[in-house]
Amino acid sequence: MNSILMIFMFMIGCEVPAGILSYQYINFSPSKELYLPDCRMLEQEEAISKLSALDLDVNIVDLPYNSSYEPGTVTHMVPGPFTKIKTNRIITLSIAGNKKSIQVPNLKELSIRNAKIKIAELGFVLDTVYYDYSSTIDEGLVSDQIPEDGAILISGSPISIHVSRGHPTYYYTIPDLTNLPLKKAIEEIQSDGFRVGEITYVYEPHLIPNTVINQGFSVGLKVSVPVEIDLDVSKNKK
Repeated sequence: MNSILMIFMFMIGCEVPAGILSYQYINFSPSKELYLPDCRMLEQEEAISKLSALDLDVNIVDLPYNSSYEPGTVTHMVPGPFTKIKTNRIITLSIAGNKKSIQVPNLKELSIRNAKIKIAELGFVLDTVYYDYSSTIDEGLVSDQIPEDGAILISGSPISIHVSRGHPTYYYTIPDLTNLPLKKAIEEIQSDGFRVGEITYVYEPHLIPNTVINQGFSVGLKVSVPVEIDLDVSKNKK
């Protein structure tokens, strides 16, 4: 008697529960091949339902808020759409997050890499990276940030950082900006390595509008960092 017949007779002679037989049948059934449907831009539940119907498992990754995507929808999927796969495969779906109010962290003295990671983890967007000399912060570390830590922003808002070029090996000399047109004064400030500070308009009917009448630092003063220079500017209307 061959082995197949013996197994068949054993199964008939023993009361084997139908559930066990069906379990064995499922486990030994070959996986089916299919082309992965495109679930991008679908709502999370709709995408999960669509993939589950194809005997595919789903892994969800929640992303920070991004204004480019509708919250709760699929932004990316791995493997990509239309990939030929087998059933029971795990499909990873990235889901766009919702807007929320978040406190800006303290990024000062972090490396650029760690600052970028923290900004992204909290759902903010890195805007501009400025490089300045600093007499107190080592090269490569964040020396300043905009806005300051503690501010409350909506997720997806931009944050800019200043990164130290190291300790200055020379000094900056404050230029004479008095009586210059505002546009020319701004160009002078920036070309000398300084930053434009607060601009205050003062009523001066005898001067041409937008003329610098005062500046925040004395002319010729030597400073070791590229400070912000505040300006008082004329206007002819109260």
